[in-house]
Amino acid sequence: MAESIFNRYGGFAKVNRIVSDFCRGVLGHPVLAPYFAHVDMPTLIDHQTKFMATVIGGPASFANEHFARVHAPHHIDGEAEIKGFGIHHPWFLDSELPGRR
Repeated sequence: MAESIFNRYGGFAKVNRIVSDFCRGVLGHPVLAPYFAHVDMPTLIDHQTKFMATVIGGPASFANEHFARVHAPHHIDGEAEIKGFGIHHPWFLDSELPGRR
């Protein structure tokens, strides 16, 4: 079996650093920052680290229902979703992962 991306790129410590950097960028974005004005960022970073770890083959797991429930009260609109994906997608691919710079 091939080694997971999660293991190849350094596990939770590396993913946490990447997620932390990403969250700093979100907090500085004029469209996205207001959605996080009252968010407990350390908790969010912990959850996002686990989520991203899941995506790249790590041990944590989340169900789609969890994300729908968490995002519902924030009334996240299409512009925020597009901006969030636009920041997230290239950011993660261009992050400090080996061979990505």
